[in-house]
Amino acid sequence: MTHDNGPRRGLPPLDLVLSGANIVTLDPHTPAASSIAIHQGRILAVGDAEELADLPARHRIDLGGATVVPGFGDAHNHMAWYGLALEEIDLMGMADLETLYEAVAERAATLPPDTLVIGSGYDDTTLGGTPDRARLDSAAHGRPVWLKHRSGHICMVNTPLLDRIGVLAGSATVPEGGVVVTDENGPTGVLQEQAQNLVVALVTPYPLHTLEDAIARASQVYATEGLTHVTECGIGAGWVGRSPSNWPPTSDASTPGA
Repeated sequence: MTHDNGPRRGLPPLDLVLSGANIVTLDPHTPAASSIAIHQGRILAVGDAEELADLPARHRIDLGGATVVPGFGDAHNHMAWYGLALEEIDLMGMADLETLYEAVAERAATLPPDTLVIGSGYDDTTLGGTPDRARLDSAAHGRPVWLKHRSGHICMVNTPLLDRIGVLAGSATVPEGGVVVTDENGPTGVLQEQAQNLVVALVTPYPLHTLEDAIARASQVYATEGLTHVTECGIGAGWVGRSPSNWPPTSDASTPGA
């Protein structure tokens, strides 16, 4: 229940007082509490309902015994990558390859010709196998396709994209530690580890506004999940799109995109 409560005792009203809660404080001196006072986005007081009952507040909410915990933190997080993925085809949890091909075709139909179709989160173990290069060609109607594996260590590309990065012509220089997977018919479209950078080089450096939008999208999701602070582990390693604000780790990468 929420209701307004005017100033009392001459004090200006706080923004919010939560009561009737099971508050986990992580403070050994006050290990548990039932009420919390919040003003301008900051916690001002935590205690029993009686201790905070007289505080004036614009809004008071009884949480009915719900648990309140401190914000979660993630010490190893790819926030920019995640935010970018939110604009890509969501391949997580797809049960079969036909569903994946349909999703690629649906997204491709909304894009101009020759525009890169990007999806993220596919899992060959749940799909029943790795996407087929020819089927991706057909689904995208000539557009290049880049599908990122949920592990981050593999990606799948189709024929137009293999051609664009020079693999089909044999002109691509595969970075050390990377593998272009082949079979009896040639490249399958699977790029492992550092070979993925052949594609990354086509889309980076990301404009700053692209990364800003990606981080904003990720922030909205994180906030709903109680994640209040993260460490972006790509900073300094060139993994955040080599934007002008991402300081490169070595002198030979001093130019964004180098």
